[in-house]
Amino acid sequence: MVDEANPTVVLGFYALTISQADGSSVPIRSQPKIVPVIRLARLAVREDLQGTSDRFGEFLLLQAIEQAVEISDAGAGVAVAVDAKHDNAASFYMKYGFQVSPDNPLVLYLPMSVCRQFVKAT
Repeated sequence: MVDEANPTVVLGFYALTISQADGSSVPIRSQPKIVPVIRLARLAVREDLQGTSDRFGEFLLLQAIEQAVEISDAGAGVAVAVDAKHDNAASFYMKYGFQVSPDNPLVLYLPMSVCRQFVKAT
């Protein structure tokens, strides 16, 4: 995401990757031992814009979720996975329905069914 008035200024970005996870960690009904997930590898907002009323983080997260649904529809991913850097980041994701892995409180998953609900609501 760039500043429209000055397109050389980056306001924030995200990156998605195809990955895998232990099926017992993903909060979806019974899963095989290893399941495909779409990992939100990066989500960043320029530091001076974090926590502002502009809600750039939310905007980027919802865009990432929408793109993850498209990827899943093409055949990969039962959930969006994220490795939060710290507790505050984990709290941010939990506001949007991400569920903590039973193995690690900084690994969170959002089932693809919930992702699809977000897309339908926008």
